[in-house]
Amino acid sequence: MRRFRSRRALLATLSLSAVAGCLSEQDETDEEETNEECDIESGRWQGEGEAISTKVELDKDDAAQFDREGWRIERECASVAAGAAFDELNDRLEIDIDGKNWARYGSSYGEEGAGAWIFIGYTLDRDGSVYNCPDPDFSVPTARAALPAEVTVILQSEAWDEPYECTHEIQLRTGAEELD
Repeated sequence: MRRFRSRRALLATLSLSAVAGCLSEQDETDEEETNEECDIESGRWQGEGEAISTKVELDKDDAAQFDREGWRIERECASVAAGAAFDELNDRLEIDIDGKNWARYGSSYGEEGAGAWIFIGYTLDRDGSVYNCPDPDFSVPTARAALPAEVTVILQSEAWDEPYECTHEIQLRTGAEELD
């Protein structure tokens, strides 16, 4: 079982479900404008790497937030899966993506349920200026091959009789993101 490296990483992941529409759990620094074109393939792909699992212990207060049959716990599970997949991808790649403005993870919830994703890309402002280009050594095919295909998450708490388990496929999203 994979565990989060730090309490900060766990708390950042757990806080995502409380903020609707949040796109990132990464500590981001100020965006930097670049005068270059970012050369990164745009698309969405399923991770192809070996699956992983992680176990998270929730305290009673955190566990009380979740109805074990509702969308919130599914979104939380997806958020934990995305964070674990991001950490694993960072370990498997030869370049560091942790803490970079062009790399982040997140989760969403829609008609098809909860989803977990990793985003690698750049930002365009309204004028078309490019910000936060990924490292030129970043390779989409390499990342696709390294990204876990799925992550199984076990959430447990002494407030619950049994742990809650979910498995999420991990999607790699690459390309441009436009600022509003």
